[in-house]
Amino acid sequence: MVIKLQQELMINSYNTIDGRGANVHIAYGAGLTIQFMQHVIIHNLHIHDIQPSSDDNIRDFEDRWGIK
Repeated sequence: MVIKLQQELMINSYNTIDGRGANVHIAYGAGLTIQFMQHVIIHNLHIHDIQPSSDDNIRDFEDRWGIK
């Protein structure tokens, strides 16, 4: 299974993303963002060929965006 994200996937604290039992790829689109979080488990995912966003803003704190 290939998952192509249209925009970044923001991961919050206390979450598990489990790809066991399947061949899961996050590819050819946006990626995952894990920042300022606790207790996150990501298991058996293939993350590759992530494309940069055309957006000029990036997250530089939990609730604040900045310019690249």
